[in-house]
Amino acid sequence: MLIGIPPEKIVNFICGSVGRDVTYLSHGAAAGWPTVDIASGATVTVTVIAESMVRSALRVARTLGVGDPAAQPDTSARVMQINAAHEAAPDWAGLVNDGTVKRLSRTVGEVIEAFRRVGNAQGADHPQSDVPNASLIDLYLAPVSISAMGKRLFGGAGFSFSRKL
Repeated sequence: MLIGIPPEKIVNFICGSVGRDVTYLSHGAAAGWPTVDIASGATVTVTVIAESMVRSALRVARTLGVGDPAAQPDTSARVMQINAAHEAAPDWAGLVNDGTVKRLSRTVGEVIEAFRRVGNAQGADHPQSDVPNASLIDLYLAPVSISAMGKRLFGGAGFSFSRKL
């Protein structure tokens, strides 16, 4: 989503969210959902980023029981711990196999079924393709801020450059 958008605009936008309190959302105050400060030329991009940041903060708050004095921490949540001393595998297959890089792959049919399970007829009845086994997303995710992982995926120079942003 960053094609043609100067990285500085996105970094400045994200930095503008540091310190914002969204804990009140953890106990159902959805009416006060934070507004998004739009970065010119990147409206959709920053809206998606803002939505992701708020949903992530909300999930963490609910998991930890923060923001609602009556809330009990959600002990059923899966917690991923990152070992900063982890030595990343030397190749892509190794990174995926050892769990350094996580993969999420879904077909059109799987997404339609998920929409049906949650009662979203709009999503279920308007698929991106009429071929249920067609790939809809193949997403890979890695915590590249951990130096061993970032260096392995971006190379030393690429990792050093990304740390400056």
